[in-house]
Amino acid sequence: MADYDFTMPWPPTINHWHQPWRGRIIKGAKARKYESDAVAWLKSIGLNGERLANDLRVKLTLHPPTNARYDIDNRTKGVFDSLSAADFWVDDSQVVELSIAKGEKVKGGMVEVSVTML
Repeated sequence: MADYDFTMPWPPTINHWHQPWRGRIIKGAKARKYESDAVAWLKSIGLNGERLANDLRVKLTLHPPTNARYDIDNRTKGVFDSLSAADFWVDDSQVVELSIAKGEKVKGGMVEVSVTML
């Protein structure tokens, strides 16, 4: 049984996460918007500022907004970075076990997140 079960908005692909700008690599506009929206969402459900410090087991179930094909590993960065930005955990390096599954399409898309402290 997980210590935390919640949903998060559907993240942009990692391909849009970092963008070149004037010779540097910066967080892209889609990534910044997602992180801002996800942090606001986590705050609204009371999961900002938890500051979990344990090693963690995380399970993600991806529910895409369309039937378009997608790479299962391209959505993790947005979810993890947003959890870090919301101070849900100290750092995503605490995740020692990760499982990712494709779920059914849902309107707007979402990610089911289960976190277990070890």
